[in-house]
Amino acid sequence: GNFPPGAVIPAGTPFVTLGGGFLYDGGVGQNQLVSRFDTDWTLTPSTLTAGNGENISLANVSDASLFGGASINRIEVFGWNGTVLLNAELSSDNYFVHAPALGAVTVLDPNGTVDALTVYATSNKETIFITGDVIGFGGEFLTYSGTETVNVFGGRGDDTFAVINSVAQTINLDGEDGSDIYGVFGGITSSQLFFHDSG
Repeated sequence: GNFPPGAVIPAGTPFVTLGGGFLYDGGVGQNQLVSRFDTDWTLTPSTLTAGNGENISLANVSDASLFGGASINRIEVFGWNGTVLLNAELSSDNYFVHAPALGAVTVLDPNGTVDALTVYATSNKETIFITGDVIGFGGEFLTYSGTETVNVFGGRGDDTFAVINSVAQTINLDGEDGSDIYGVFGGITSSQLFFHDSG
């Protein structure tokens, strides 16, 4: 039979458990994916994978919203063509955003006391700036709120870091490989800055 959204399936109703791969094809127009569960999430332009390894293939999806739950959740975005909202909700959660996804992602996490956001730049030479609730490089910008710790890794290029201000309590910068420059400018308030060049 047909059940409306949210309906309870009567006891004893026969059903068949589906197996194999799943594909969500949004088709034409502005299409959205909303995933809400107490688990880890990994997102690429073509796949969403849950913490248990199960995944769904994606096509023609422009906007995604990923929510966690009461546990400490880990959400990682490798790339996306559209917009992505990340909110692991309760507990102190960890977000990882790679360069191809930078301009797509917004992190909004009002809960937890030690939420952490880690951003990975490209292997190119670039200027990476942190100001207020924005991290940017290469003409792309990520906005965040509710994350108490921000970690930024510069990659293999000769990078320049420019820190003007931040809503985060702690900022960790690592230029990694290359000859990197770190600059701190007027506007820093209560944020703690730590520099570590592993390259």
